Amino acid sequence: MTTIVPAIFITSIVIAWLITFFVAIKGHLGNKVGFGGGLAVGIVSGFITSSIYFLAGGLGIPLIVAIEILVIIFVGASGILFFFYRDPKRTPPAKEGIIVSPADGFVRYVRHFERGRIPEAVKGKSNISIKEIAKTDFTENDGYIIGITMRILDVHVNRAPISGKVVFQKHTTGKFMSLKSAESDTLNERNTIIIDSGLFKVCVVQIASRMIRKIVSYISEGEDIKIGQRIGMIKFGSQADLIIPDIQGLKITVKEGELVYSGKSIIAEYSSNNVGSNNGITSVKSP
Repeated sequence: MTTIVPAIFITSIVIAWLITFFVAIKGHLGNKVGFGGGLAVGIVSGFITSSIYFLAGGLGIPLIVAIEILVIIFVGASGILFFFYRDPKRTPPAKEGIIVSPADGFVRYVRHFERGRIPEAVKGKSNISIKEIAKTDFTENDGYIIGITMRILDVHVNRAPISGKVVFQKHTTGKFMSLKSAESDTLNERNTIIIDSGLFKVCVVQIASRMIRKIVSYISEGEDIKIGQRIGMIKFGSQADLIIPDIQGLKITVKEGELVYSGKSIIAEYSSNNVGSNNGITSVKSP
């Protein structure tokens, strides 16, 4: 029995490393998560498996290995759910003229669009209209669209990028394709939220992925909300697009690949003195 315990811990750590590194690669989580997560899961799983072994009064090696794998999966899944359902308190930066991130994750793309269409490729697809993404006539003028991918361990609660009134909200049923697919930006299920600050409007599009079956909204049309306020949640890996009109003095402060945090990271800055009342935004209506 004295020799089996170290073997249980070693095999638990090795198996956990293999699994977590695979998850880390697939989920764009990085080597630190793969190494540290595997070590933590392996140690906890080794302790649980060793305890089961002693309580059972000794078990055969095949049964120990089977229990070990089941325990690793249970501990790993529990850890993922813990991180996923976190809802930490967030305080927006105390600064005027800012637009904050609506989601945790990494910036997948930053694209400038002209006359309501994106000329540059997004996931390999060019000339996409903003209407196709937002599923409403948000704008036919110039602006920026920032796509944020939420990884499985990121906080999945979305927050308001600006203070203002919710003037439009629409849930659009659709497919549940992989977010790596170019068609997912226009065909996947989504929830569109438009917020009017009184100076300009921004649009947040919550996009489901193949793992998603539910987008939860915490707000309703006509409601006044504050910057950084919780506006909804998307279950498991997903994407949030932020659409901003090209208002005078606008400066995008993030770049592709950068990690951002909802209600905290500044996506863009603007001068309220230079912002007009319309800014090229058309009246919002469903297609």
